[in-house]
Amino acid sequence: MIEREALAAIAEYEQALSRLEQTNDRVADAARELEGAFTSAFESAVLAAKDLQDVARGLLRPGLAAL
Repeated sequence: MIEREALAAIAEYEQALSRLEQTNDRVADAARELEGAFTSAFESAVLAAKDLQDVARGLLRPGLAAL
Protein backbone atom coordinates (compact mmCIF):
# COMPACT_ATOMS: atom_id res chain seq x y z
CA MET A 1 0.00 0.00 0.00
CA ILE A 2 2.73 2.47 0.97
CA GLU A 3 4.75 1.50 -2.11
CA ARG A 4 1.77 2.24 -4.37
CA GLU A 5 1.30 5.65 -2.74
CA ALA A 6 5.00 6.40 -3.10
CA LEU A 7 4.91 5.48 -6.80
CA ALA A 8 1.85 7.68 -7.30
CA ALA A 9 3.59 10.58 -5.54
CA ILE A 10 6.68 10.11 -7.73
CA ALA A 11 4.54 10.07 -10.88
CA GLU A 12 2.73 13.23 -9.75
CA TYR A 13 6.07 14.90 -8.99
CA GLU A 14 7.43 13.97 -12.44
CA GLN A 15 4.33 15.42 -14.13
CA ALA A 16 4.63 18.64 -12.14
CA LEU A 17 8.33 18.87 -12.98
CA SER A 18 7.57 18.37 -16.68
CA ARG A 19 4.96 21.16 -16.60
CA LEU A 20 7.42 23.42 -14.81
CA GLU A 21 10.12 22.74 -17.41
CA GLN A 22 7.67 23.52 -20.23
CA THR A 23 6.65 26.77 -18.53
CA ASN A 24 10.29 27.66 -18.01
CA ASP A 25 10.98 27.09 -21.72
CA ARG A 26 8.07 29.35 -22.71
CA VAL A 27 9.25 32.08 -20.33
CA ALA A 28 12.79 31.84 -21.72
CA ASP A 29 11.44 32.10 -25.28
CA ALA A 30 9.38 35.16 -24.35
CA ALA A 31 12.41 36.76 -22.68
CA ARG A 32 14.50 36.22 -25.83
CA GLU A 33 11.75 37.77 -27.97
CA LEU A 34 11.48 40.74 -25.61
CA GLU A 35 15.25 41.19 -25.66
CA GLY A 36 15.17 41.24 -29.45
CA ALA A 37 12.36 43.78 -29.47
CA PHE A 38 14.20 46.10 -27.08
CA THR A 39 17.45 45.70 -29.01
CA SER A 40 15.69 46.55 -32.24
CA ALA A 41 13.88 49.48 -30.65
CA PHE A 42 17.13 50.83 -29.23
CA GLU A 43 18.91 50.52 -32.55
CA SER A 44 16.04 52.21 -34.37
CA ALA A 45 15.81 54.98 -31.78
CA VAL A 46 19.52 55.72 -31.95
CA LEU A 47 19.60 55.71 -35.75
CA ALA A 48 16.55 57.94 -36.09
CA ALA A 49 17.39 60.32 -33.25
CA LYS A 50 18.65 63.82 -33.56
CA ASP A 51 19.43 64.13 -29.86
CA LEU A 52 19.18 62.18 -26.59
CA GLN A 53 15.57 63.24 -26.04
CA ASP A 54 14.63 61.68 -29.40
CA VAL A 55 16.33 58.44 -28.33
CA ALA A 56 14.26 58.36 -25.12
CA ARG A 57 11.03 59.00 -27.04
CA GLY A 58 11.92 56.33 -29.57
CA LEU A 59 12.51 53.80 -26.83
CA LEU A 60 9.26 54.55 -25.04
CA ARG A 61 6.98 54.08 -28.02
CA PRO A 62 7.65 50.34 -28.64
CA GLY A 63 7.72 49.67 -24.90
CA LEU A 64 4.30 51.23 -24.40
CA ALA A 65 2.92 49.47 -27.47
CA ALA A 66 4.05 46.11 -26.03
CA LEU A 67 1.97 46.71 -22.92
